[in-house]
Amino acid sequence: MVDPKVHLIIACWLGNRRIPDPFYIEDLLAYLKMQVKALTHLDHNLTRITFALNQQHPPSNSFGAIEFNLLNFIPTHIRDADVMKMSQPNRGMSYGLYNLAYTESQDDNYDYYIFLEDDVVFTRNNFDRELIDLHQKMKSPGFMCGYVEPVQDYASVCWGIADKEALKRVYKEYRGLPHAIDLKDANDYSVNEVLGQIDFGVSFLHTGSKLCDFVHYYNIPIMTIDENPRWINGHDPKKPTMFMPCQIIQELDFEAVRRSCLSGKERIKLGC
Repeated sequence: MVDPKVHLIIACWLGNRRIPDPFYIEDLLAYLKMQVKALTHLDHNLTRITFALNQQHPPSNSFGAIEFNLLNFIPTHIRDADVMKMSQPNRGMSYGLYNLAYTESQDDNYDYYIFLEDDVVFTRNNFDRELIDLHQKMKSPGFMCGYVEPVQDYASVCWGIADKEALKRVYKEYRGLPHAIDLKDANDYSVNEVLGQIDFGVSFLHTGSKLCDFVHYYNIPIMTIDENPRWINGHDPKKPTMFMPCQIIQELDFEAVRRSCLSGKERIKLGC
């Protein structure tokens, strides 16, 4: 059986954040360093990892070049995955970057795309295989993410996985993956939430795919705007945790974090 080709796209930002974090303010590369550390530590079979950066300065000028060059510490390979770096002016926040990286790589015939933001890291070995298996178990839902608001069909925790056929349909219908395209809206979160986050999830429904979540299988932690962690639908110690916000992890030992994210049965088996 041939392993599927999987492309992980990580949307990156080096400017101010909606949720202030002294750990990040002290080192603007802290979250990206944590991404590299986590992806190096965890077992996975990713084919490619793309770090896509929304730049505060035009890539063509000297400040833009300096900003992009801050990513030089990121290696060209992480485990067996090829690593690419790219950037654009801040257009559409994370969803503009998803469109950028997908547009550049859609002809490379990846079977699945995983979408993530830089301030959240995976915490499970073989997270890619688990996501693919669950995606297939749900009979190819199209886009499967952390949490979908049941009333609005709103992918409010929009880190997840989509199959190539569903993405092709969205891209063709919308002439790209949905995002705010006007540069004047770059820092307007409400506009980007509607034209990016909401439309990104709904676009799968509008093109004949499903939109679903994995909150019933994994604990889903997020950081709220008041700087407090919250678990979607509460924390169930019997369930594993797929990912963790960087604001919670900070300088904790990553292996200890990984073990804390195991399911109850997994912790008992390992004697944790």
